[in-house]
Amino acid sequence: MNRSQRMLELASALRPLEVRNYAESRNWQPISGVPGRQWVLNHGTERLRQVQIPMDAGTPGYEEAMLDVVRRFADIESREPEELLADLQHPDADTLRFRVVGPETQGGQLSLAADISLREGARRALLAAASSVVSPALYHPRLSRSQAEQLVRASLAGQTELGSYVIKILCPLSAIDEPPATPTLFDPAPAPRSFVRQTTTLLMRATSDLAGSIEQDSMDELVRKNREQPTLSWNLCDALIRMRPDRGRVDLSVSWAADPSEPPPHDVPVQVSFPSEYFPQIEKLAERLRPPPRRAGPSC
Repeated sequence: MNRSQRMLELASALRPLEVRNYAESRNWQPISGVPGRQWVLNHGTERLRQVQIPMDAGTPGYEEAMLDVVRRFADIESREPEELLADLQHPDADTLRFRVVGPETQGGQLSLAADISLREGARRALLAAASSVVSPALYHPRLSRSQAEQLVRASLAGQTELGSYVIKILCPLSAIDEPPATPTLFDPAPAPRSFVRQTTTLLMRATSDLAGSIEQDSMDELVRKNREQPTLSWNLCDALIRMRPDRGRVDLSVSWAADPSEPPPHDVPVQVSFPSEYFPQIEKLAERLRPPPRRAGPSC
């Protein structure tokens, strides 16, 4: 099956109402009074942009019409249509991607040892972020809190994708039944946010702050900020270090779920990059975040 056929197959599996929900969660606004079995939406800020979403799956030309919709979404979001099409297969999940870019991954391959380290680092990054939502701290002695483990168990490993070397984690917004008891450190959102959305938001915000502090040579300020309001933990730094490439970089990105009740946080970056030369700085920061070992008491 070639690329075009695969994309049409994926487009045929899209559900009309979920595609409309995705559009509305991305600032597309429906036009009332449109005749026929279709929804027509204009973009909220770029008014000349318009999509026509068919209401009935399985009708002749449905997959072509849906593929055109996806391409319009991808164009305005500056994303690859294949990536967005894959996300729409799971519209109820925030999708995290961990991408290794470098000379050794140009053919879409990675050594087995590096693949294992990347996946373990991704798992620990998700656990560390979830633990910081439950109980903000510079260092988590263990990553076995019930909400964090429940989230990891409910998350899915998505199919690998073209583009260097990519692994994908699907985090359903409904993965956790109850929100954490501890209030989060973020500015309040207009509507209550799920535990999963709080976790993915913290992960992207904390890693963005880390990359920014390295680029701006402001590590002392980052440490001070995290001592006052911990979001970046030693555990998250350790997770990133596990993903360290020999050359090239590691990119972390998120695609927010298509849920109008939990719109994407517009003040949070959707992609963060860590070139290999950043990792010595991450190791130094990790040393500053982890508390010193306790000294043994005097023997009797």
